[in-house]
Amino acid sequence: MRRASPNRCGGFTLIESIIVLVVLGIAAAGIISLQSRIFSGQSDIKNIQIGVQLMQECAEQVLATRRGSGSYAAVTIGGPSPCGGMTAFVDTTVTPNKTYSIPSVTTQDYTGGTGCPTGGTNCKLVLIKQDDLTPITLMLVSY
Repeated sequence: MRRASPNRCGGFTLIESIIVLVVLGIAAAGIISLQSRIFSGQSDIKNIQIGVQLMQECAEQVLATRRGSGSYAAVTIGGPSPCGGMTAFVDTTVTPNKTYSIPSVTTQDYTGGTGCPTGGTNCKLVLIKQDDLTPITLMLVSY
C-alpha cells in the first residue's frame, strides 16, 4: 500500500478554477438576459390592464347616460362622446410618464340588424375602442 506524499495537498488547480469562473459567468449572463424579458412582459400586461379599465369605465358612463335619461336616445349617433367627461390617464410610476388616451366611441343605428331583439323597436350598436385592444360592444335597445 502506497501512502500519499506529505507535501502534496488536495485542491483545485489554477486552470480548473478559471474554467469554473468562465462557466459561472456564462450562466449569470444568461439569467440576466432572461430577467430583462420578464420586466418588459410585465409592462405590456400593465398597458393592457389600464386600457381595458379605461374602456370599462367608458362603457359604464354610456350605460349611466342611458339609465339617467330613461331612454336609449340619450346616446346619440354622431353626437358628443358619452365618455367626454373622462380625462386621459397619466401613469407617473414610469419614466417618462405614459399618457393613456380616452377610449373612442362609435355609435351606429342597428335597427333591424341581426341580434336586435324582435320586441325592440330601435337598436343602437356602441363600440368602445382603446388602441389595438379588442373593443367593447354594447347594444342599446328601445322597447
